[in-house]
Formats: sequence, C-alpha cells, structure tokens
Amino acid sequence: MTPEEQKELSSKRLLDAALTSFAQEYRDLADTWRNLEAKAQGICTISGIFLAGALTLLTRSGQAIPCYLKILLGIAVIALCVAIVFSIFALRIAKIPFPPIGTTFMGFVEDIIAATEVDPDVVERNFVHDQLAVWENANAAMRSAIEKRAGHIDNAQITILVAILFSALSVLVLLIISKT
Repeated sequence: MTPEEQKELSSKRLLDAALTSFAQEYRDLADTWRNLEAKAQGICTISGIFLAGALTLLTRSGQAIPCYLKILLGIAVIALCVAIVFSIFALRIAKIPFPPIGTTFMGFVEDIIAATEVDPDVVERNFVHDQLAVWENANAAMRSAIEKRAGHIDNAQITILVAILFSALSVLVLLIISKT
C-alpha cells in the first residue's frame, strides 16, 4: 500500500470515528434533555403540592392568622408560583435542527446520486463532511437548549427552596402560636 493510499484509508477511519462520536454525543445530549424535562416536571409537582398546602393553611385555619404569618406564607406562595413559572419555561419546546439521520440522511444520498463528480473518493469525502457539519450544528443547538433549560431549572430549584423554608417557618410559627 502506498503512503497516499495509507493516508486516504486513515482519513476515512478518522472521519467514520468522528461521525460515530457525533452520533453518540447527540444520544447523550438527548438523554440529558429528557432528564432535565423530568426534573422540571417534578419541580412543578412539588411546587403545586406545597402551594396547595400553603393556601389551605391560609384559608382553613381555625384561628385568626396574624399578619406576619400571612406575610411569611405570602412569600412562600409567591416563591412557589415563581418556581412553577421557571419550570414551565424549562419545559418549553426548543427548535433544534435534526441530526443527519432519516430524511436528512436520505437528502445527502439523493445528492450523491445526482452528483456530477466522478471521483468516488471526493464524493464520499464530501458526503461525510456534509454529515459532520449537520451533526455539529445539531449538537451545538442541543447543547445551547440544554444550558437554557438547566438555567431555568436551577432558578426553579432555588425558588422552591426559598418557598419550602418560608413554609416551614410559617408552620413553626403557627405551632408556637397555637401552644400559647
């Protein structure tokens, strides 16, 4: 095998490895996307449960609730609502380009069939480079959307923590008041 043929074979292996790597990265990013979605749904659920509890405490208490306790519960309710809003933002649909599979891949194949280039090595190299470009774009868009989603979830987690702390403080104060 000539050095030129060895170089060509090595290039093909590297390009194939790059395609495989991009495909695996996309699968990993898709898993991360789904995991973040589950977290956002969980935050909505937990916030809703605490919101119902706080509102029940405000409306069904058998005794008059002091103003400062209403303020504590009000802060908790606002924080819970904010956590829900952040979670809903995290659950929004993101416009992400498709990776070069299925229909997109078929478009590349049709382009090769219609190509006027007669050198099969050039056609194959262009085919692989086109796929790599689409993979890179799809993965970059997915990473960007994940970062945005994760930021909303981080904000939701912080606000739900604040809400839980104010709810716990409110219940503690209510217990102290009811003992006196």
